[in-house]
Amino acid sequence: MTEKQKNIRNRLLVFFIGIPATLALLIFLPHANHLATAFVVLAVSCIATRELSQLFEKEYTQYPGTRFFTPLLGGVFPVFWYLEHSSLMPEGTAFTAGLAVFALIIGFQGFRRNEALFPHIRSFVPTNIFLTVYPGLFIAHIIRIAFLPHATILLIVYVTAVYLNDSTAYASGMLFGRKNGGVLPISPNKSIAGFGGGFFASVVVTTTAWLFAPEVFPGSIFTAIGFGLYLGAATIAGDLAESAIKRSAAMKDSGNIIPGRGGLLDSIDSLSFAAPFFYFGYQLFFLQGA
Repeated sequence: MTEKQKNIRNRLLVFFIGIPATLALLIFLPHANHLATAFVVLAVSCIATRELSQLFEKEYTQYPGTRFFTPLLGGVFPVFWYLEHSSLMPEGTAFTAGLAVFALIIGFQGFRRNEALFPHIRSFVPTNIFLTVYPGLFIAHIIRIAFLPHATILLIVYVTAVYLNDSTAYASGMLFGRKNGGVLPISPNKSIAGFGGGFFASVVVTTTAWLFAPEVFPGSIFTAIGFGLYLGAATIAGDLAESAIKRSAAMKDSGNIIPGRGGLLDSIDSLSFAAPFFYFGYQLFFLQGA
């Protein structure tokens, strides 16, 4: 089987198994503000954070990304935002927890005893802070979406828009992108046709949601189209951001947890990156002045 055929097979598996499984989770287990989804988000964030730390290890060879400590960084915002939005902790708890973790990361450096590692402190600190923020802070906004009104519909629209953007972009690039590819050196396989297909898919999802759920997506069709373009841009940016990190580390995949596809981060890069844009964008586009 060629590399191209493997890519097609893997994307079909995501499309026909991964997306339906995710939608089933959202539809059939919405209890306690989608607690089941929150657990999945937490697990995914921790694993993806560990994968990302290994990409940094390729560049910062002295970075001690232990199997125990690094995944915990990815769990900070998912855990505390669920507790905060559930009113189990006061407002601002997640922000405070994040600052506390940042302070611990910085303060810990003053207790290092291995002088050979002193020159690497400048890379340890920003690397650990970055691992706390991405993907954890980004993907935790899926949990925040679960506390908005009509959460199940919003989550379904979000997941569908992101994954259809990715799938349609890939198909459009395959079919029509041979003569307009290589527009971005960081990801030379991307094409103008692929980007156009991704934007089109996002707009189709948001306008369909506007048509069938006007109580959730009020306003004019132009609002729905604008939101689709906005979400499409965030989705594509998430894919490109991870591509940039992998190129920097000279790695093709973030890991090998998913046979034939790579790491978990490879599959959720856009889903995690675009989550805060959906959370705040939905309120800006549809709830302002409603």
